[in-house]
Amino acid sequence: MAAPIATIVATGFGRPGGRARGRTETIAAFVESRQGIWTVVESAGRIGRRLLTVIGALGGAMTAEQLAFQTPGADPADIDDAVDRLVAAGALMRVGRDGAVALSPAAKRFVAVRSISLADQNAITSDVLAIIGRALGLSGVSRKQDRIDQIATLFADPAGQQRVRAALSDEAVSLLGQIAETAGPGAMAPEPLGIAGHQLHSAEAARFPFQRAPLRGEVAALYELTSRGIVGVAGYEHKVWIWIEAWPLVGRPFFTDWTSPPCPRRVDLDAAPPRLPAIVAALDRCLQAWEINPPAALKNRDPRLAKPDVKSTAKKLGVDAATVDLAARLAIGIGLLRRTTIAVSGRGRHQQLEEAWLGDRTMTDAWAALSPARRWVRLLSAWFAQEGADEAELVMRQLLVLQLSQLASSQGYASESEFVAWLADRNAPLASETLLLGALAELRCLGIATASGPIAMTAVGRRGLETPDEVAELVDGRATSAVIQGDLSIIAPPDLRSDLSLRLETIAVPESEAGAFVYRLDPARITAAVQAGATREELSEFLASLSAAPLPNTVERLLRDASAKAGTVRIESVSTVVIVTDPADLATACAVAALRLVRVADTVAITVVSSAKVRAALERKGLSPQTSVVSQSASVSSADEAAEAVKRAAALRSAAPGRATRYFEHEARLLEAHAKALGDVAGRLAVQGPLAATIDVLEQVGTMRSRSNSGVTE
Repeated sequence: MAAPIATIVATGFGRPGGRARGRTETIAAFVESRQGIWTVVESAGRIGRRLLTVIGALGGAMTAEQLAFQTPGADPADIDDAVDRLVAAGALMRVGRDGAVALSPAAKRFVAVRSISLADQNAITSDVLAIIGRALGLSGVSRKQDRIDQIATLFADPAGQQRVRAALSDEAVSLLGQIAETAGPGAMAPEPLGIAGHQLHSAEAARFPFQRAPLRGEVAALYELTSRGIVGVAGYEHKVWIWIEAWPLVGRPFFTDWTSPPCPRRVDLDAAPPRLPAIVAALDRCLQAWEINPPAALKNRDPRLAKPDVKSTAKKLGVDAATVDLAARLAIGIGLLRRTTIAVSGRGRHQQLEEAWLGDRTMTDAWAALSPARRWVRLLSAWFAQEGADEAELVMRQLLVLQLSQLASSQGYASESEFVAWLADRNAPLASETLLLGALAELRCLGIATASGPIAMTAVGRRGLETPDEVAELVDGRATSAVIQGDLSIIAPPDLRSDLSLRLETIAVPESEAGAFVYRLDPARITAAVQAGATREELSEFLASLSAAPLPNTVERLLRDASAKAGTVRIESVSTVVIVTDPADLATACAVAALRLVRVADTVAITVVSSAKVRAALERKGLSPQTSVVSQSASVSSADEAAEAVKRAAALRSAAPGRATRYFEHEARLLEAHAKALGDVAGRLAVQGPLAATIDVLEQVGTMRSRSNSGVTE
C-alpha cells in the first residue's frame, strides 16, 4: 500500500474533517485535490518527507547523482522504497531512464519548489546585494539579477568556495554547520543557536558600519555569514536560513540522517479458537453497576466518566480500568447512557446542576435483546466513529487495522514497540507513536487484535470488520454444558454458546483460554450479580443447568455466603442514611472519621457526607454496600424525550404568531427530526459493514471500481 493514510481517506474511512462513507475515489483522483496531496505529503514518512523537501529545494527535480549525494549513509533499499511509494502515491514521477525524479504537478502546488533564494521577490534588496558583493570582492554589475548570478557563480566555483571559507572565522564556520544541520534547506528559529529573536536585526547586512552596534559572540559570527550572502535572516519573523545559492559553499547535503527503524520481525502464532471478546461481558457488568450507582457527569461535558468513577467501577468488578473507560465511552456514544440532571441547587448565577450518567431504558432494553455477537459489532462501529475522538485518532485506528490485515492469519509482529516505531516513521508526521500506542491498546481491548503477546488481527476481529453480519456464525458455539468442580473452577469447551459464556463471566473470572476455557467462581462477582437483581436461586439454577453433574457442595456454599453479603449494608440518599443488618458493621462504618456518621439506632446512622463518598469509603472497608439513589426512580428514556419533543413541536406551531411563524415552524421541524432520530432505536443499533479499510475491503472496492469503469454491472 503506497500511501496508507491517503488510501484510507480516499475510500471514506476515518477521513480528516468528516467521515464520507460513500466516497470511493482512486488515489490518483484524490491526489489531484488539495486535501489529497496534503494527506499524501503529510503522511509520506520521515524519509519520504525529506526526499520531497530536497527535491523541492533543488528546483522540483533531482538526478540520480544528486540523489546519491543528498542521501549519504542511507540504505539504498530504504531510499528506493520511499521513492517507489511517492511515485505510486502520485507525489513524484520518474523522468527518463537514468533514475531522475521530479515533483508531480499536484505536488508542485503544495511542496515548496525551492528553498529560500536570493532571487525571491521579497527576500533581499538590491542595496543589500551590493553590500554582499563588496564583502565578497565582486563588482562591475548593477542589475539585481546580475549581482545574484555573480554570487551564485562564486559559491559554485571550488576556488571561490575556498577563498570565502578562508575569510570566515572559526566561530562563523561552526555556526554555519549548526544551521545546516538543524534547518536543512528550510528556515529555523534563532534560539537553538544561542541568539535571541530581537538580536537578528543586529546581524542583518548593514550599509554603513555606524548603522550597527558592536557585535559579540554568536551574533558577530552570524553577521559574518549574512554580510557575505551565505545566511539570511528575518528579524520580524525570527527566522534564520542558508541561501540556496550558498549550499555549494557548505559542502554537505541538506540532511545527513537517513536512518529508519527496521521492519519489525514477524513470528508464527499458535492457532486459537474464535471467541467473542471479553469487552461485551465487561460492558454488561458495568451497565449493571452503573444502574445501581450512577456515575457523575464531568462538568466540562466530556462524553466519558471521571477517573475516580472509572477506578471504583474497575475495582468493584475486577476489570481493568482501561476496559471500563473504553466501555463507558462507547456506551455513551451508542446512547446507552444519557447525561441527566439529578439535582439542582442555588438560584440565578449561583445555580449548580448535579448531573449523572443514567441508563436509557429504551436503549438498554433494546441492547439486552440483541445477540452478544451483534452487541460486539455495534461496539466496533461506535469505536471507529467515536463521539469526541479527534480525527487523527480515527485515522490511526484505521491505519493499524489496515497494516495488521496485510499479515497472514498465522503470523504476528513480535514486538509492539518496534512495530509502532516502524509504522509511525513510515507514515509521519500524521502518524505518531503516542496515537498509535493508544489506538493499539484499545484495539487489543476490543478483541480486534490479540489481547497479549505478538500483535496480530484475530479471526473474529477480521470477520467483524469486513462482514459484521457473519460474526455470529463464527463465535456462536453449540456446546451448552461445562464441568463445574469442587475447587470452584469451571472447565468449558471452546465452542460454549456465547450467551452462556457471557452470563458465566458475570459470576466467574476467566483464568485460561488455552484449549478449553477455564473459569473460577468469584465471590465478589456473585455479590455484584445479586446486587444487580439476580437471586441465589437463579444463579444456582443456571449453574445446575450448565453442569453435566450435580453441583458440588462447595459451590452451593459459595453461592449462599456471597449472596448473603449483598445488601447487609444499604445506603439511602436522603441526608445520607446508612442501614445495616449487623450492628458490628455499623461500628466499622462509624469508625471512619471522615464520614462523620451519627448513630441513631443500633443498625442506622446518618451523615451529611454524600452517598457516593460514603459508598466508596465503606467499599474500602470491605462492606459491599448497596446504594438506593433517590434520583434513580427518575431514570431516563429516549422514548419519553421523543414524545416530549413532538409535544413541544405541536405547541410551537399552535402558538406561532404573525411574522414569527417561519421561525416557529423551523424550530418545530428540528424538534420533530430529533424525535424521529431518538425513536429509531433499531436504526441507532444497526451496523452497516464493512467497518474498516482492511486490505480485503480495499481490494473489493478496487474490483467494483474496475467493473464500474468498464460498464459491467452486478
